[in-house]
Amino acid sequence: MILTTSNSEIDVIRSYNLGANSYVTKPMSYGALIKIIGTIGKYWFQTVKLPPMKRGHEGQNE
Repeated sequence: MILTTSNSEIDVIRSYNLGANSYVTKPMSYGALIKIIGTIGKYWFQTVKLPPMKRGHEGQNE
């Protein structure tokens, strides 16, 4: 995941080409940033279904 101040289309394209799975432009206000962080947290910890951990790889989710 890329969290950046850049809103450049070329940066978005490069990030996805390099394997990023999401690109988020940081807002200017602190309140808006906190809201985005909360949304990202809900997405990754409540919405996304991750594969089960392989035996012997505790702490890693490959």
